[in-house]
Amino acid sequence: MTRPDDCTSPPVNQNPSSLADDADALSQLIAQQLKLYNALSTLVDQQHELVDQGAADQLLALLGKRQRIVDDLAMMDSDLSPYKARWPQIAAELNQAQCDSINSMLEQARDLLNGIIDRDNQDRQTLQTQKSRVGDELSRVTHSGAARQAYQSSEQRPADNVCTNQQG
Repeated sequence: MTRPDDCTSPPVNQNPSSLADDADALSQLIAQQLKLYNALSTLVDQQHELVDQGAADQLLALLGKRQRIVDDLAMMDSDLSPYKARWPQIAAELNQAQCDSINSMLEQARDLLNGIIDRDNQDRQTLQTQKSRVGDELSRVTHSGAARQAYQSSEQRPADNVCTNQQG
């Protein structure tokens, strides 16, 4: 949701008590959204540690928790949609304290989301580096295994005895 920088737009002909109720409901929804972003941010911090540790099983479990929060955020966005469409009318009904509060929560949510995206990008890069490293190690193991196998095969072949006694 964009920041309601202009909370002084003239009201459109709407029922004022309904708009005031909408402003309260919007504020509560944004507060819930902010809680979800905080929870997601906490999980992203844990994810970062698990990626650094290479703890794949724990990481997968955490990603499941994280997906549930993302699903909740998607539902929250759906709940916010009617308010976004009527933002100019609702903003006109906000007093300055409500406007400041909503602006602050939206700014916090935006900052959290940006931090989450940045840490996700860092973790993605770390995982790609780890994947390349494992691929290189597997390649070395495969090549050293092939060399060992070739060596062992040559030991098992009967040697052509070049120094044989001609008499038998």
